[in-house]
Amino acid sequence: MEVVRLEKVKGRAVVHRGRAAIQVGMVRVYVRAPEPIRQQILDSIEFTDIDHNSCPAQAPYAGDPGWRPDGPDVTKYQEIRSISACRYADAELVSSLRLTGEQATDALAAIGRAPEGGGPFHPAASCVPVEVEAEGIEQLVLQVDAATSGTISLRYGGCSSTGLDDGVTVRTLTRDSVTPFLQGPNRPTQDYWALMTL
Repeated sequence: MEVVRLEKVKGRAVVHRGRAAIQVGMVRVYVRAPEPIRQQILDSIEFTDIDHNSCPAQAPYAGDPGWRPDGPDVTKYQEIRSISACRYADAELVSSLRLTGEQATDALAAIGRAPEGGGPFHPAASCVPVEVEAEGIEQLVLQVDAATSGTISLRYGGCSSTGLDDGVTVRTLTRDSVTPFLQGPNRPTQDYWALMTL
């Protein structure tokens, strides 16, 4: 069955052998039901630019290989309400989760305890330049809702640009600092060198 991007069909699904498909970005919706139920289901689908955890459908770094978060330093957050962990691949939202209350506070504290310097880094001989890998890699953007809100980049899918970056300091990935964000729907679907070394 051919699946086409929604933009090309202006909101209409492609139907083949009783099954309809709509694709937007990396998300595909298949509907297999008899007509007119199929059309009722298709008519009920709503597309949004922000998901239920407040994650934008397009990554903030899309089109900007030099993008860095707009901190504050992770150790300066106060009155932490929640963290939305937005997982992106090719700069498009793949999944998300939200931590609240004590979980969010503990997760930020673990990032703050991570050593400065970034990494772990893949051997340089097998790396491409950071500018080339920046948009295509899988990574998380952590949106911190606190007294002063900000973002943190959790890069693990790259080669030479792995680490936790709050816009002020780049820190090394540690098991404690990444585990809260890489679980459930955000669990990576393949092995990444930077995570395998933790």
